[in-house]
Amino acid sequence: MELIITNTKGDSYLILYDDDKHDLLKQYKWKVSDEDSGTNYATAGFKIINGKRHQINMGRLLLGIIGDDSVECDHANGNGLDNRMENIRIADSQKNKR
Repeated sequence: MELIITNTKGDSYLILYDDDKHDLLKQYKWKVSDEDSGTNYATAGFKIINGKRHQINMGRLLLGIIGDDSVECDHANGNGLDNRMENIRIADSQKNKR
């Protein structure tokens, strides 16, 4: 599926995800982060886990790793807005940098 988000500046972003994830993702109001690295990600506020605030990142939500700072979400094609399961994977810091 595709989700198009337009920010307050009028910039539009295309977010990709699998059809079977729609019911999970529609529970949140998604926006596009503005990262200094130039890579954008779909985010939806924060969730408190064990008393600590964690940003809800679409890729991390789909992988079930929100609140686990020991692993990262890696986008194989480098597009942080492509959250199809074939494109996201759990990675350590070194794998993610490659």
